[in-house]
Amino acid sequence: MISAQEALVLLQEGNRRFVSDAGNRGAIASRARRLELAASQEPFAAILGCSDSRVHTKGAANPSV
Repeated sequence: MISAQEALVLLQEGNRRFVSDAGNRGAIASRARRLELAASQEPFAAILGCSDSRVHTKGAANPSV
């Protein structure tokens, strides 16, 4: 498992690539890459959001609210 700080850095780097459109277009589209990803995945983060703007993310993460 990676640390929270390492995860944050990876997410920020990925966001920079996305915003600058410097992504690796087509990398996931290849059959070999999809099979590789399907064999083993180890996510380091989960992004939580809600399409209902009235629900604050903290409300989903803290049921005592």
